[in-house]
Amino acid sequence: MSRGAHCVVVAIRHFEVRPVGVRCADAGQLESLPRSVSWLSEIVMVHCAIVGCNSRTQTKAQKQKSSKENPGFFKVPKVRRNECQKTQTLSEELRREWIARINRTGIAADPDKYRVCSRHFVSGSPSALFDRCNPDWSPTLHLGYATSEREGDRFRRMKERQARCRQESTNAPEDDAIGSDASAGAAASDLRACTHNVFIVLFIHRSLVPDRLTGSDIDKLQTEAVNIRNELATSEKNLAATRFTEDALREDNEKVAFYSGLPSFLSVLSLFTLMKDYVPNSHRNALTQFEEMMLF
Repeated sequence: MSRGAHCVVVAIRHFEVRPVGVRCADAGQLESLPRSVSWLSEIVMVHCAIVGCNSRTQTKAQKQKSSKENPGFFKVPKVRRNECQKTQTLSEELRREWIARINRTGIAADPDKYRVCSRHFVSGSPSALFDRCNPDWSPTLHLGYATSEREGDRFRRMKERQARCRQESTNAPEDDAIGSDASAGAAASDLRACTHNVFIVLFIHRSLVPDRLTGSDIDKLQTEAVNIRNELATSEKNLAATRFTEDALREDNEKVAFYSGLPSFLSVLSLFTLMKDYVPNSHRNALTQFEEMMLF
């Protein structure tokens, strides 16, 4: 066996940190190995990229001797360019976040060769791409430098607030008039808010309106009510006049002649009777068939 091949065997036996090719005299010796052992050049021990972390892969013998669980290693996420624009944008942000969290000199040049072990994730593994609020969206624990606030604590507080809101909505007292259906808690809360508003209105009304009204006050209120009804009727009539309904054109031949060119409403109605089967109309239409005929 050549000296270069012997170096390879030693490297595999001790499973050292360096690539096997470094132990050989040169790359030519490594390339000249027999095909049966040429794959040994690819064996490299994986180290965690976080500064100060000593996690690394273990051999089978080391796993059997060690009581510690072998950590998992995760690559820096790649940019997903063959999917939707939102996925690409979010994956780019995730990749930048990982690089910033690792905070290692030279990582930006080739981030794909770096790995992060499970020790730096709350759950032991990264979360999904779209789980943006999860603290495991990027490495957060034991980063080798001080952080202003732990994302895990912030995420835990958010979950606690959501749980409290659900608990309060579940334990809300039910109102007898509403019943005991599934939405009783929310309905009771809305009813209390509405009742509170009614009390405020009644208080303002009683503070501004005297307890007793004179005859002249009652007459004034009745006159105002009549005037309001008249104004409302006039407004409704004016609104109807602006529409192209049958009722709006029935008594106004001048309007019929202006919009249709026909002398009377009877002529328009006869034309509509002939054409209504050809006027498309469905439940989605806001206009009636007659109005569509007049407009188009």
